[in-house]
Amino acid sequence: MTNDIPHPLARRRHPRVHVPATPMLDEAALVAWFGAAAAGDRIEYWRGFLAIDASATESSLLSDDCRQLGRVATRAFRLAEQGKAHLVQRRHSEADYSYLLVVRPRPRPVRAHFTNAVFGTAGATSPAIPHRILEVA
Repeated sequence: MTNDIPHPLARRRHPRVHVPATPMLDEAALVAWFGAAAAGDRIEYWRGFLAIDASATESSLLSDDCRQLGRVATRAFRLAEQGKAHLVQRRHSEADYSYLLVVRPRPRPVRAHFTNAVFGTAGATSPAIPHRILEVA
């Protein structure tokens, strides 16, 4: 009798899933898109299995494409670390995910009347302090 149930601690290999070819997004295109995007806009920067596809040893991509994907993924991660974007995954099937970058709301600019109230008094003279308080006995 064979046991077809895998051991829970056994390492699973993720199957390679054929994903329809989509144009690969490069880092410059991602940065350009992000600069023009509004809060809530999203872009799919990769579809597949990013951990394997960006790996130099496991990827079935050409080495240049693999490096380009790594740069795009790193840039997306940095934007998320800086609080400028969210990273989201959408699962389609086993080892087939969409990796999305969602733009977060940008901080509002400081209003002029607030800055005038705070910084407008910075150069103002304060009332004179009596000399007797400043004298050392």
